[in-house]
Amino acid sequence: MKKSLQASGEDVLDLAVAVIEFYFRIEAITQATAGFAQAGGEWGVLRTLVSEGPMTVPEIARARPVSRQHCQTIANALEAKGLVEFIENPKHKRSMLLRVTKAGRTRFEQMRKQFIAAGAIYAPSFSATEVKAATDICRRARAYSGLSTKFGASQLRQSTIKSWCTPRPAIIPSAAANTALCGARAMSPAA
Repeated sequence: MKKSLQASGEDVLDLAVAVIEFYFRIEAITQATAGFAQAGGEWGVLRTLVSEGPMTVPEIARARPVSRQHCQTIANALEAKGLVEFIENPKHKRSMLLRVTKAGRTRFEQMRKQFIAAGAIYAPSFSATEVKAATDICRRARAYSGLSTKFGASQLRQSTIKSWCTPRPAIIPSAAANTALCGARAMSPAA
């Protein structure tokens, strides 16, 4: 029997879960090596502002699959640290623009360097072609707009990705490296 070349919904779910798990491994390494606690939200908002320029909190939330309230919490924390500032929005009286500060750009670059260093741990396991293909697939999937029309944006935001995740073996090549980089909480490859 010939195997289908078309991916199934389960195949795509497996890919999504693998991407999430891989990201959290990278984040765990940066937390262990650089002390970036809960860096994901901070990194995401700063990255959006650095690449896109000033935006409102609702615009940032729409660009990422998170609620406006969650994004507002991150924005407020970043403002308290002096990494972003709220500025007047010429297009809207009440919805202020969020802009990255010089300190925010410095913090973003520090985090980016740490994420790159964490990624370098995995780099020998993949060819550049494999990484590019995986990146292209993830970007095509993110750009697909059919989800918002099928499920509605609020239903998508309420989905809990964590509930889909099941423990999987670590991607880091050895248990010793995994423990050294991620601490005792990390899964060993035999798990």
